[in-house]
Amino acid sequence: MNWRRIAIIAEDTDYGIGFVNALPEVKDELGLDLEFNSWVFARGTTDFTPILLEVNDWNPDVIIDIGVGADALRLAEQAYDQGLFPRIPMIASFAWPTYPDFWPTLGEKGKYILYTAYYHPYMNLTDQGKWFLHEYMAKYGEYPHFYQQCFFDAIVIFAKAMGYADSTNPDDIIKAMDTNEFETYFGTIHFEKNPGTPYYNHVPVSHIMCQFTSTEQTHVDATIVFPPEFATGQYTPPP
Repeated sequence: MNWRRIAIIAEDTDYGIGFVNALPEVKDELGLDLEFNSWVFARGTTDFTPILLEVNDWNPDVIIDIGVGADALRLAEQAYDQGLFPRIPMIASFAWPTYPDFWPTLGEKGKYILYTAYYHPYMNLTDQGKWFLHEYMAKYGEYPHFYQQCFFDAIVIFAKAMGYADSTNPDDIIKAMDTNEFETYFGTIHFEKNPGTPYYNHVPVSHIMCQFTSTEQTHVDATIVFPPEFATGQYTPPP
């Protein structure tokens, strides 16, 4: 998206500080031509004016809002009131714009926000993912969220592992999980076999970036703008 100057506004928790520390490391690891500048705020901050003035002076290409709950909403609202967002794109660090309090709190001020997510019903699903989507909608009359899809995949993985092991003994199931591949809604996975590494027995799921372009949109209506293999459209700048 040709964004090079990245402003990080993060809460002073392990979550926020973890992002602040990790993003430059990822930049170096991947050899990306990016410039980061970060501002850290205390949980419960009510006035982000000093931070936003400095962010505006730095003139970033994009702002990452690494807040949680009311803090994240206040930051986005005040960025709008001060003319930064949506003139400068803002990315929510997880899918809190899909939560019930987003549109009632921000209304028109929430348009054009971007957010990262693990799932979208219109992303390029595997056959298993499509089957679950169809069955879930037939039973409940609504689209599933990531959690329902992920829980279903987890149950299927356990069931298949018991089938491979021909056993319900936990040790046999673990061995089967370590030595086989499993389908999920986003692709085929295998479990890391090297204890002590970050992803031992843990598989990172798909990661997508979505955007709202009109008020009252839901996660189903959002446009997937990245990565290309899952995209349903392109990033829409404000008029």
